[in-house]
Amino acid sequence: MKDNQKNVGILFSLPVCIVATFFVFPIGVILIFMRLYKKGKISKKVKNIGVGASGAFIGILIIGIFTLPEVDTPGVAARPSPSNPSASVASVDASTKPQEEKVAPVQPSESLPVQESTPTPIVTKQEAINTLWQALTGAEPFTDSYNGLPFYLAEYMPFAFTVVDLNGDGLVEIIAEMETELLPDRAMLYYKDGTVYGTIDSIEFMNTIFTDGTIEYIDNGNTRYYTMDFNGSGSEAITITPALSAASNSEQVAWYDYSDEMFDAVYAYVTDGHTVLDHASEAAIDPYRSDYLRAQQFAEDGNYEAAIEILKTMPDYKNASRMVSGFECTAYANSISTRVIAQFASMSLVGMEVSCEYSPTDYQFTMLWEIPENGIFGTLSGILSSATGESVTYDEDGMRGIAKDIYEDYFLPEGYEGITCVVEMRDYANDVYQMGAYPDE
Repeated sequence: MKDNQKNVGILFSLPVCIVATFFVFPIGVILIFMRLYKKGKISKKVKNIGVGASGAFIGILIIGIFTLPEVDTPGVAARPSPSNPSASVASVDASTKPQEEKVAPVQPSESLPVQESTPTPIVTKQEAINTLWQALTGAEPFTDSYNGLPFYLAEYMPFAFTVVDLNGDGLVEIIAEMETELLPDRAMLYYKDGTVYGTIDSIEFMNTIFTDGTIEYIDNGNTRYYTMDFNGSGSEAITITPALSAASNSEQVAWYDYSDEMFDAVYAYVTDGHTVLDHASEAAIDPYRSDYLRAQQFAEDGNYEAAIEILKTMPDYKNASRMVSGFECTAYANSISTRVIAQFASMSLVGMEVSCEYSPTDYQFTMLWEIPENGIFGTLSGILSSATGESVTYDEDGMRGIAKDIYEDYFLPEGYEGITCVVEMRDYANDVYQMGAYPDE
């Protein structure tokens, strides 16, 4: 009991000392400064400084008292908190309690329940592949990487596809090929944040694709390499990084027919990690295909020597041998043009214009007859047509006969039997077009 009284005495004497020390002292200083000023001992400026400093000290002390954190003083009960309403003022240090007293256990708080945060769902690799396959098969559209519009891959009539991890994140990307013109386009589909995005580029930009994700392309006849990464959509959807070459142990990707059978076989490959099944390999696009497309690209750029070098390694692939003959025939066909034009030069007397064209990629030699609207032949034929009421026509068999003569007289003897000779008639005066070809395609 005496100890408790002693603690209480100390508890009440402590604030008195604090007030006496920190409040009375500055007040006394203020009174001293005021008294000295009245007696003329100090100036008004000095008086104001002393009074102001003492007043500021008192203000700081008052603010500090009201903002001091609670201190758990031994022998003084803690203030109950909202999360612990059962805390009692009667709680004291265990050393001051009789030994027989037992402290009741604190019950769990029954305040507002704690709401657990919902974790962001993690998309599994399997789910991402499933989403990619929906876009590949045409079940769902892909989103254009740059304009955000939806497109269905089937609209572009794809005929082959491949899968490869282009950016090394462990998830494959899909590249599909569409035969649009002489050289095909390729669509690239990639998964990002729950969406399948896609871009469509020329074969020039994705000429050869390697299993390590490196891509080879032709730039003005020069072979270059790059890798890519994906950022979703927008103006910077795809990041391109130049590369020196593909990895030494990297091979060209395998291409597969765009068919239900291949969808299932390749899906099993990318999900189960097994090699492509036998029936998938049998339906794979011929391994020469990528080189064949490279040769076509060289030819389109006018680099026939590079195209021939590639095509001669695949004589039985598609029309590779025919293309080689076509490229090798370029110089000869151009020289023949002058001789053919001279042979039919007399037609210019009646207003027909004769010219020749040669296409090495199509391996085709064409002699073109054109009749302008204001020429002699066009004018006379127009008058005759009006007089008889019959439109002007041209004999297709006759044109085919002329094409045969050009073929047999000029190209066959030189060993270019694979060429096609064509004769075209374009009568602009009578709006008539007629063609004959040999050999028949």
